[in-house]
Amino acid sequence: MNEQKNLILAVSLSLAVLLGYHYFVDRPQLEKMRAEALAHAAVPLPAKADAAMQTPTPISPPTAETETPDRRISITTPSVKGSLNLKGARFDDLQLVKYFTTLQHEENVTLLSPASAAEPYYIEQGWLAEGSVRTPNTVSIWTTDDKTLTPASPVTLRWNNGEGVVFIKTISVDENYLFTVQQRVENNSGHAITLYPYARIMRIHPDEKLAPRKADRPTPMVMTGLLGVLGGEYHSAKYDQLTQKPEQSEESQTYQGTGGWVGVTDKYWFTALVPGTQQQVDARFVRTGAAPLIGMWPFRHVEHDTRDFQTDYRAAPVTIAAGANGEDTSHFFAGAKEMKWLDAYEKNPGIARFDLAVDFGWFYIITKPFFYLLAWLGQHVGNFGVAIILFTFLARGAMFPVAAQSYRSMQKMKIASPKMKELQEKYKNDPTKLQGEMMAFYKREKLNPMAGCLPMLIQIPVFLSLYKVLYVTLEMRQAPFFGYLRDLSIADPSNIFTLFGLLPITLPAALHLGLLPILMGITSWLQMRMTPTPTADAAQKQMFALMPWMMMVMLAGLPAGLMLYWISSNVLGILQQWLIRREPQKK
Repeated sequence: MNEQKNLILAVSLSLAVLLGYHYFVDRPQLEKMRAEALAHAAVPLPAKADAAMQTPTPISPPTAETETPDRRISITTPSVKGSLNLKGARFDDLQLVKYFTTLQHEENVTLLSPASAAEPYYIEQGWLAEGSVRTPNTVSIWTTDDKTLTPASPVTLRWNNGEGVVFIKTISVDENYLFTVQQRVENNSGHAITLYPYARIMRIHPDEKLAPRKADRPTPMVMTGLLGVLGGEYHSAKYDQLTQKPEQSEESQTYQGTGGWVGVTDKYWFTALVPGTQQQVDARFVRTGAAPLIGMWPFRHVEHDTRDFQTDYRAAPVTIAAGANGEDTSHFFAGAKEMKWLDAYEKNPGIARFDLAVDFGWFYIITKPFFYLLAWLGQHVGNFGVAIILFTFLARGAMFPVAAQSYRSMQKMKIASPKMKELQEKYKNDPTKLQGEMMAFYKREKLNPMAGCLPMLIQIPVFLSLYKVLYVTLEMRQAPFFGYLRDLSIADPSNIFTLFGLLPITLPAALHLGLLPILMGITSWLQMRMTPTPTADAAQKQMFALMPWMMMVMLAGLPAGLMLYWISSNVLGILQQWLIRREPQKK
């Protein structure tokens, strides 16, 4: 009885410690971080930590116009729709006309959202002042006589600081995703002023729970976060890479360069700021707020993610004499990562390495041509699933000579393995003698232990590139195959545990195994059975035998398009090995 009382007392004390820690330690820290995040979010362009790259803060005292509700003019193009907020001249409402959240095409994909939305995401450009010049800020109301921004009708906005300085913006857009912002400042203040052009993209950390489609959510396989090219150098920071010091309310990475771009990328969508091609800029990736882990192990978790992320740049100063005008022209991209337009914008208006917005991975030089081949096949075949199968057969067919050489070498090693095992048993107590005998045996039988590995190493970059290009291809999103496979970018919706839909029940994700993963497991097993295994170790053989089924279960959640690629690759591999195994019979 005493032991039971002691156990109850120990459990009660442990619970009291856990609750007390959460109430008196975690909650105050969380509230402090939240307050700091809100304070930072209110600053249009926070100052850089490095004094040599200090960003001037605009002087814009609060006025009555801070309470003015949003005023908007509409944006209408063949590719995007939305509105421009005249409060702050901010782009914070943009949808993609050609892309939808569901297969029913009921709602367009939302790219930019206002500060009042669940996930704010917006773009703004302006001027920062050196000295006491009053510049427009996030609550300044711009005026215009224009009603709609279209490719055929730019809009012009004006704002007067009341001190003789007038700020003018002329905004135009093409038929796709590129906006051009021409800023002019008319200085009638009676004295020279110095201003810095700046632009920024602000985004609250995207909540995966709010993504309408699992396939659109961030994934470790694809770069999602902040990235850019400055002075010809590529820079990137995934969201979690800017949270290496969670105890700090702000963390940033700073860069300098001439021309280029900085932006924020999702798997399929992308925004970027593009200064003038000859402009020297100071740029940053910034994280404010935090995603603190609360509770004690093993119950630690993130309760409130208060992080927001910003990428921005500040260009070289522009000094405007009294009675003169100053100008700055920049661009920004907001849309889908369609390669044909990214490459076109690299040529005109000359955005350096703009194709790096698509995460082609380490084997970029192989992956990008594969992407164009796959896109070409999809366009001409009319079914992206069929294009994936043809694409895989073309790639495997081109690698057939290398694969054949690897297979033949492995077959020779398998035939020679009994003799090698005899030598190992005979000279197991004399390693030096064993090595000499093994080398003599290889020379006599014309064997090369590495001959099977080298061709395989050549194939690895090719097949990793195939895998990568399918993962990042926008054309696969919501692309149908045949029958029930209506979206190749999501996992096979069928499930063996519901008898492929005959049982009207919903099971957890761990109990989801579709028809394509099963076919992948079967074809992988058949291919492995046909592949020579030089090892005679029973444990290793058992591991090889189990591997296809383990992969079938672990990879069941991959997109259906990737499963089609894997099954096609296995089928062609089986066919190739069958042809190679017939060669000795012919001889």
